Amino acid sequence: MLPSIMTLPEGRWDAYLALAGEEPQRLLPGVHDLRSLIDRVPREGRTWLGVRIPYATKLGNLTVRSWLRWPHAEAGPLRVVDGSMVLRGRLYGAGLSDTACLEAHPRDSAEAPVRVPLTLDGEARVEGTGDAGTGAGTNSSRTPGAEAGPGFTVRLPLDALPSGRRVWNLWLRPSADEEPVRIARILDDVPDKKQIFSYPPQRVTGEEGAVHSVRPYYTLDNDLSVRVSCAEAV
Repeated sequence: MLPSIMTLPEGRWDAYLALAGEEPQRLLPGVHDLRSLIDRVPREGRTWLGVRIPYATKLGNLTVRSWLRWPHAEAGPLRVVDGSMVLRGRLYGAGLSDTACLEAHPRDSAEAPVRVPLTLDGEARVEGTGDAGTGAGTNSSRTPGAEAGPGFTVRLPLDALPSGRRVWNLWLRPSADEEPVRIARILDDVPDKKQIFSYPPQRVTGEEGAVHSVRPYYTLDNDLSVRVSCAEAV
C-alpha cells in the first residue's frame, strides 16, 4: 500500500513484487473497489494534490497512473452545442477574480492564446450547460484551498480557434497577474479518458470562409484539448 503522504511523480508506474534474492515479478490487479475515487474533493488546507488510479494493462498487469497538480482546474460536465464548447468545472488551490478566463494555447507554437471570459457558477447560467450550479459572484474571489473550490462555467465558440491541423490546449487563468492552470479531469476512477469521453465534431466556418471540423477531447494525460482539422479529415 502506498501511504497517502508519499508523493508519486506524475506518470505511469508498473507494480512489481520484489523479494530478497529473487527477480521482481509483475503484479496482477486482482479485485479492487474504486468507488471511493469517484467525485473526490481535495481536503481543505492542503498545499498539493496527488491523484493515483490503479488499472489493469492490456496484458492484465497492475499499473498506477499518478498526477501531481496544484493549483488544479477540474473539468466537469462538457457539452458541444450550437458550434460552441460549454464547460463547467472547479478550481482548487486558487481564487477566481473578475479577470479570470479560459485560454486556448496552440500546441507547439508561440502564437498568442485565444481568451474567453468565464462566469462563476451562481452568478449566471450559460444556456445549454444543463444546471445552474452554486457559488458566489465574481466580485469576491474565493479562498485558495477551500474545500468546494470555486465553480465556473465557460463557453468557447469553436470558430474562435484559427483553422489548420492544430491542437489547442485549454488552460484556466485565475486572474490577469497569475499563471494559467491546465484544465484536466482526474478526480474520478477513469485512468484514460481519451477513449471513454467522446464528443461530436462541429463543422465551423473560419474567417477565410473555409469549413473545418473542431472537437474537444481528452489527451493521454487526461488534459482537455481541442482539435481543429480540415472538414474532409473527419
